[in-house]
Amino acid sequence: MQKISYLQANIETVLNEENDKATDDIDAKLEELQNKLLRLANSKSDYEEMAGEIYRLRE
Repeated sequence: MQKISYLQANIETVLNEENDKATDDIDAKLEELQNKLLRLANSKSDYEEMAGEIYRLRE
């Protein structure tokens, strides 16, 4: 039974690491898009498409 617990713990660790990486990637992309959005808004450019992409990533 102990081997199963050890295996389960290893699987959970791997899955959590993959989820953390995915979350970190999304966070980095969101930060990049938010900075672009600020630049577009400050220059009074159309930023609707950029805002839509940010909202999509937040979901």
